[in-house]
Amino acid sequence: MQQATRDLGWFRKNGKEKKSDRCGRVCKERDDGNGRMIKSSALPEPKVFDGTGEFGEFKRTFLLKYGQVTNSDDELVAILEDKFLKGAAKSLLNSLLERYGRSITSLFAEFQAKLRKRQRDSKAEALNKFDGLRREKPEEMWEYLIEVRKWARLAYPEVGEEKSLLQMRITKLMMAARDDDTLHRMTKRLEIPLRYQYEELKDIVLQQENEKQRAIETVQTQNVSVVEVWAT
Repeated sequence: MQQATRDLGWFRKNGKEKKSDRCGRVCKERDDGNGRMIKSSALPEPKVFDGTGEFGEFKRTFLLKYGQVTNSDDELVAILEDKFLKGAAKSLLNSLLERYGRSITSLFAEFQAKLRKRQRDSKAEALNKFDGLRREKPEEMWEYLIEVRKWARLAYPEVGEEKSLLQMRITKLMMAARDDDTLHRMTKRLEIPLRYQYEELKDIVLQQENEKQRAIETVQTQNVSVVEVWAT
């Protein structure tokens, strides 16, 4: 009887301690989770990645924020795929085998290696295209300048609108205008800061093109009028 009483007392005591331990563990996990969510909410959202630019910065921002939200690699992949990749980047991720069931570190390493190769190939193509850009005779100047801007950005994404890229676009513009001696001399003599030169030159060239077109249309209209007079 005494032994049974002692056993019951031990069970009650240790049972309560175990229950207390469980409550403490649950509370600690809850508090840790709340703390991580608060920390995550204070961090900036990564910008949606489309396959251009530097992936390393995106990866760092993504893991810093969403590594606080979950410890599950599969959940991180699901968040990445659903919210933060688009275009070529999303297609590349979907092409990887076994996106789930592996570490996010391993997935990012494979993704980044293939992305770099794709970016190198795309840049080489854009460089060749930009270097070979020439204005075709029937092509409107404004159409040509749109192509210059497009391929300059693709060929030199790391440059942005800095001086070197502006100078390259100015060179392309002057080459397109060289058939007009007056216009070409004007562009060469234009003395304004480099950062404004391209837009100024573009305005001059397009204005000249418009004036030529209006002159042609005026002559055509006059010729039609003369023909009509003779016809009567």
